[in-house]
Amino acid sequence: MNNDETRSCGLDSLVEVLGGNRGVAQRLARMFLETYGNTLMRLDCAVEHGDLATIRRIAHDIRGTCAVFAAEECLTIARKIENDLTENLVEEWQTDCVRMHEAMEAMAEELRQFAAAAEPEEKLSGPARSAWHNGSTL
Repeated sequence: MNNDETRSCGLDSLVEVLGGNRGVAQRLARMFLETYGNTLMRLDCAVEHGDLATIRRIAHDIRGTCAVFAAEECLTIARKIENDLTENLVEEWQTDCVRMHEAMEAMAEELRQFAAAAEPEEKLSGPARSAWHNGSTL
């Protein structure tokens, strides 16, 4: 188990929400790892083109993913980007996007370690699949 106080993600909390089913939590982590690179590429492309509407939508998507993993730093940054761009407060979006990229990479590294831990992989079904799909559009 990890210590949620010192980690990017609240993985202990996720396992608890899933009824102690660590295998399902690991499968969710693997699903994130399969998609987050594409999300970051989309974010980088939108930043490069100054496409604020797309950045706002991607921040919204990231928020959902961060909520699944209780990744508070990512969640806070994504919320700030989304809210700032909704309110046309555009002064800090570039800096915030860099911070988001860094926070997601840190989150991915933690999830890689968690997903690689020796436990039998279980099929993702029922509430866990619904939680993932409802929490993220990545």
